[in-house]
Amino acid sequence: MKSNAFALAIGAVASLALAPASFAASCPDRAAAAITAPSSETGKACQNALAKAAASFVKAQIKTDAGCFSKQTPGLCPNAKTTAKIQKAALKARDAVVKACTGNLGGLTSSYSAFTDPAQVASCTLSQNNVEGSLLAYAVSGTPLKLHTGPGLNKDRIKCVKALNGAGVKYALGALQTINKCIAGAIKDGTPGDLSAVCVGHYNAGAFVPPTDAKTAEKLAGLLAKSDASIDKACGTLTPFILESIGACPGSQTPGDLKTCVACETWDSTLDIVKAQYSETGTFVANGPGAIQAAVDASGPGAKLLIQSGTYAEDVTISKLCSGGPNDTDPCGVDGDCTPGSCASPHAGLQLIGCGGATNDRPFIDVPSTGGPYTNGVTGSAVDGLIFQSLNVGAWPENGMFVAGADGVTFRDIYSDALDVSKYAVFPIQSNNVLIEGSEVRHVIDAGIYVGQSTNIIVRYNRVIENVAGLEIENSANAEVYGNYAYANAGGILIFKLPGLPVQLSNGHAVHHNVSIANNRENIGSGTVGLIPDGTGMIVLSNDDSTFHHNQVQQNNSFGLALIDQEILNTLTVLGGGSPPFPTTSPDQKSTNNAVYQNDIDLTNALAPDSTAPNATPLAAPILYVINEEDPAPNYNFNCFDGGAVSPVADNHIDSTCP
Repeated sequence: MKSNAFALAIGAVASLALAPASFAASCPDRAAAAITAPSSETGKACQNALAKAAASFVKAQIKTDAGCFSKQTPGLCPNAKTTAKIQKAALKARDAVVKACTGNLGGLTSSYSAFTDPAQVASCTLSQNNVEGSLLAYAVSGTPLKLHTGPGLNKDRIKCVKALNGAGVKYALGALQTINKCIAGAIKDGTPGDLSAVCVGHYNAGAFVPPTDAKTAEKLAGLLAKSDASIDKACGTLTPFILESIGACPGSQTPGDLKTCVACETWDSTLDIVKAQYSETGTFVANGPGAIQAAVDASGPGAKLLIQSGTYAEDVTISKLCSGGPNDTDPCGVDGDCTPGSCASPHAGLQLIGCGGATNDRPFIDVPSTGGPYTNGVTGSAVDGLIFQSLNVGAWPENGMFVAGADGVTFRDIYSDALDVSKYAVFPIQSNNVLIEGSEVRHVIDAGIYVGQSTNIIVRYNRVIENVAGLEIENSANAEVYGNYAYANAGGILIFKLPGLPVQLSNGHAVHHNVSIANNRENIGSGTVGLIPDGTGMIVLSNDDSTFHHNQVQQNNSFGLALIDQEILNTLTVLGGGSPPFPTTSPDQKSTNNAVYQNDIDLTNALAPDSTAPNATPLAAPILYVINEEDPAPNYNFNCFDGGAVSPVADNHIDSTCP
């Protein structure tokens, strides 16, 4: 699930016929990590116990998360009950690993052989397994949404959602059990070589290459056949209209699409779960003063750092370095002492992976009590391929995590409560290929998750709660934003183009299957975001060529969804008692070619519009469409509104239908 596997696989043919020991699904190519059997008996016992305990945890975790998501209640998951259940399973698994592996870690063939404490082995394994299980539960569960065309269709939709949820869970757990059983047998028998070829299999040229163990291959194929059959039964007769509304496997238009998605997403997660159990390559970072920065400085390209739970009172910097000169340990550009062209990136592909996520004890990167001044908890500068996972970032004076100029950066399972101090918690800027998923951010005074001046962006399965702005995509292109939950912010989801920035575009976005509810917090922000009226579900400013569909937007006091441009925001701000934010607008500040359709934006919005300057609003509506009319009726700047959305109160220009 690290790349958008479904987006790559969608449209692939998934045959309904399934011969023994064959796979119908066509998925993106991916080889399984190599697995080598321990040579000693104590090493074998330790490895088998680790895999068995982790698999038992994964079973409890996926069933708990997926069961909660299947209820289709916005904001329900996770909660205290589900979290406690998962933590209990993690502690039980940890104890089993400690019992079997104390004194026996040296016999493992993974990098865990260098660990000294089996409790830390368990913590790192279970944390990674927890992330994969949670993301899979999101992917196969869909977004809570009511169709506006009749209760019968909603009943059919719910039935299909439950089938997808169940198919993903059963296939994942069945595949994991089958693979682990095969590997345990191969370890017992002393089978030489790479056991992934024997027991796991892989995809090549879109086709599944089964494991050489015939029994395992047959079992895996049978599991996929059952998954396909259950999806066919519940979803096979549904129309594309209903299928598109589900949001599990976004983009699905046919039952075949759904089957391919479940197969590929589940298989991708299973490979990662197995890899963490048998094939770990990371280096352990023990808690201590300056430990993370020291480990980063000592790391090379592609390094994976497994960071122990605990508090780290340090700021962490990851940057390119000068090379070939006397100052080759300085960041590029510092003191102007780099020879032109001498910047090197010894940290490309660096992974900072927190342990302890399964017990809600992620490494906590906090502001030091002495020294400073401090700005960001983590700063990445012009380093490609960075991955940050299962970290807790505190209330930093500027930003929790800031990355600039990266090609490829991932933020996964990040937690931050910024205590109304930080401007941004997760903040990539001027980057390409950005992925932010499975994270939770609270109490940020600008935007909890902010992506600026970037391209090719995926933001999915995040929770943004009680911030000024929950989630913001600014002056960027090609962002897909889906499966997110925005609650109790001043503004839930913002898609902006602002003047004065070097990148002047906002286009090509797909914002769909999000939930934005009761974003009625008092706006305590500054700058442009400080002008957003309290009670804004979604606002789209000077944006082009984008789609907004199947979003659930309710109980926002000022607007459900507002589509406006910079000049109109100037006008609204003045009418609300403030000063115009944009004395000079962007060269192209219009909103054009946007399609807004099949959203659940109801009359619970706009019931108590913000009346306090400077962000008061003289207008309020479930859907507000007010832009400069350089292109008047009947085109209205080629924006269209259609289907399943409440008509606006403040403007009547929504009489077009989306093609």
